[in-house]
Amino acid sequence: MTDQNPLESIEEAAAEAAASGHELTPFVKVENGFQATCKLCEMTTWVGHSGIRYSILSDQCEKQPSY
Repeated sequence: MTDQNPLESIEEAAAEAAASGHELTPFVKVENGFQATCKLCEMTTWVGHSGIRYSILSDQCEKQPSY
């Protein structure tokens, strides 16, 4: 968790999710911040207006395709 610009936190969350095999939807504004969902496993990540982050994404997406 951090107290920074929400755009920076969104970029960090998206990069971490991609590195873990998650395919996030675009972040959308929700009541208390911004949220994105993994298209594969349907878990979410959230960023507050102050940049604080909360994620229930696993360290490795369980539904990512294997090539």
